[in-house]
Amino acid sequence: MKKLLSILLALVIMPFGQAYSMMFDDEDYDGIFSDFTSESEYAESVFLLYDIGVLSGNSDGTFAGDRPLNRAELSKLLLNAVVYTDLDDLGGCFEDLNAGAWYEIYVCNAKELGYVRGDGDSGLFRPSGTTNVAEALSALNMIFEWGVDTESAAVWYEPLFVEAGLQSILVDGLDPDTAITRAVFADILAKAVVNYDLEQEVFVGFTDYYEWVYANIDDYDDYLGDLMEEFYENGGEWSHNHGDEDDILALYKINGSDGLELIEGVDEADYRAIWEKFKSIFPREIRPTLKEFAIFSDGLEETLAYVQQASTSSKEWRIAIDHQDAYVDGLDDAEFVLTLIHEFGHLVTLHPAQVPPNESVYLNTLSDVEYEQLIDDCLPRYFTGEGCALAESYINVFYQTFWSGFGDEYEDILYIADDMEYYTALEEFYEKYKDQFLNDYAATNPAEDIAESWTAFVLDDKPAGNSVAQEKVLFFYDYPEMLALRKVIRDAVSE
Repeated sequence: MKKLLSILLALVIMPFGQAYSMMFDDEDYDGIFSDFTSESEYAESVFLLYDIGVLSGNSDGTFAGDRPLNRAELSKLLLNAVVYTDLDDLGGCFEDLNAGAWYEIYVCNAKELGYVRGDGDSGLFRPSGTTNVAEALSALNMIFEWGVDTESAAVWYEPLFVEAGLQSILVDGLDPDTAITRAVFADILAKAVVNYDLEQEVFVGFTDYYEWVYANIDDYDDYLGDLMEEFYENGGEWSHNHGDEDDILALYKINGSDGLELIEGVDEADYRAIWEKFKSIFPREIRPTLKEFAIFSDGLEETLAYVQQASTSSKEWRIAIDHQDAYVDGLDDAEFVLTLIHEFGHLVTLHPAQVPPNESVYLNTLSDVEYEQLIDDCLPRYFTGEGCALAESYINVFYQTFWSGFGDEYEDILYIADDMEYYTALEEFYEKYKDQFLNDYAATNPAEDIAESWTAFVLDDKPAGNSVAQEKVLFFYDYPEMLALRKVIRDAVSE
């Protein structure tokens, strides 16, 4: 069995943007299913999956979106979603499969690939049994290679819900044990497919959907431009690639067992002790994108830590920690722990499912003009330096809520060439809007502001909301997955 070209990659060849934009208006969609139209809830996701051959409905012409998804149907959808063809002629893999039933080949191929398994020790599959939300997310974790570790979690499905929340694919109000309906699963699956294959817009609804992304998908990687280099020269700090490779003393790969494998530099016990401290606060299941750990030093009391995209992939991240600063007051020092939580906030808010990374930016192949065009094309959404934030991403919603009102006043500061003048202007900006920021560092840019607000959210009690700065902390309370992360980290810190 061979995994072929992914569904949406193949769709780049056809007028995908045009096909998708018709979903809201084209009445042709209303004749596909007798009980499901373009006005139905989750229609955009259902008809997307129909268009690309993932689902086809029932033999009687219905979709039955409100009916619970059974385990046989789940098996077929999983295989269709990863575009497996020429299925192996497998059968009889569970005692309770009807020989020759339509689903037998799907269930047995899915079992062979490790996507499904039997019910406990009974040896039965229960093809007509319902699928709950936790089971559905577990299956998506496998087929889309999320890398979420459920075995070491106290409650096995919690990290799946955190990851799904970070990817913005969950429907509100879903409990782990809830039997998932066919329409709801189609919605989750469509979003997961888009995240996995295109790294573009999540299907958050037609009103928020940016049709131009798909209309220009063939040229998307060349779409955005290179203002970053100029932005750095002007003293700005949008991107989180703050580190100087010359300062790296040791670079490690984080392996599958959460241990370290030295890539370059000198391995020291003190370096590994810092990693042990970090992972004691942030267990593996809540940081699936973190793949590299680095030790550096730029001198005492300079940069304590930073995050940047990993050397292996634009969708993977590295955390780097200054070993001299880390040991000034010890690894249990409050300032050190606070800094780690701040940097972890960047990993959460810059997750590739929140901010799809632009490969040309990652590879540094764009000219200044191209990069400037990239930023312009991202508007009105926030461009982080790694890519254009999705409309419903944490950082874009935060930016639209708390930063869009500054208009050109903040933007003009970014183009000040003289360092002294730049920092003076930034200080004046902070003093003018002091009640809107937790501290002066938060006023540096939206990315640092949301990271500082995240840190306060994790460590402090819930504020009353008497200022804009406190409202920024309250921002995170609207996201159940953020509350779950907060509990994990606070429990670890308290220990």
